[in-house]
Amino acid sequence: GGVQTVITGSEEKPDSLVSTAHIGAPSRTGTISFTTDTTEFSMTGMGQVRTEANVDSSAFFAYTRVPLDLTKLSLKVASFWRSNGSNNAGIMIRDSLDACSGFIQVGLWQSTSTSYVRSFYKNRCDQDGGADMVVGDNSYSSFQGAVLELLKDGNQWRARVETPNGSQWGQSSARSVTLNGPWIYVGVYMGSYNDNVGEHTNTFTGSDLTVYQGGVQTVITGSEEKPDSLVSTAHIGAPSRTGTISFTTDTTEFSMTGMGQ
Repeated sequence: GGVQTVITGSEEKPDSLVSTAHIGAPSRTGTISFTTDTTEFSMTGMGQVRTEANVDSSAFFAYTRVPLDLTKLSLKVASFWRSNGSNNAGIMIRDSLDACSGFIQVGLWQSTSTSYVRSFYKNRCDQDGGADMVVGDNSYSSFQGAVLELLKDGNQWRARVETPNGSQWGQSSARSVTLNGPWIYVGVYMGSYNDNVGEHTNTFTGSDLTVYQGGVQTVITGSEEKPDSLVSTAHIGAPSRTGTISFTTDTTEFSMTGMGQ
């Protein structure tokens, strides 16, 4: 479909979102599922967490790993079911799965009376990060079809929101985030901002979670297929010919040897 994929020997799956993690404590239970052969997903979560930019930061996170040369992460919002309490969900980039790692996230916040978009960022546990209001109070339905974005600006990151018709709605200041690489974690998160455990049950649906790297866009799916890796071999016909193939680590360079009739 107009996308070029270079085959490597890596078994990484940067195009699938099938791993989950509980960041920080207390733990928030959650699940994510994709509609078969599409980019549409549904995430549900339950339990108390504190989505903040300090030592108590925690979230349920569905993720994949990508190289450090990431320039943008985006997601199209379908709906976020409203419940009691301050629930939030969106996209996140982080250095590791450790609660103390650097991260930046932008999410849609829902309470009983308001909807808005905020961004949190942090670099380490012993230093509080910060928060940006990206889009202020709006109706619940106005965010359906909006696009959440985290984009690189020089050596810093910004959170941005586009309206359903594609125009810029709001943008944060550029923020410094510690991302050491060579691989970083990107994906969809869900959290809350309230101490009442009973209030935190919600469902977030969306589509087109997209990774931008070096001018190439990759839309994340729930598939476990690895179309970008060449790690299986076969002996065609008989007698058998022995052979091996190896790739230079994290490159597209390979060497193949063979022996026999």
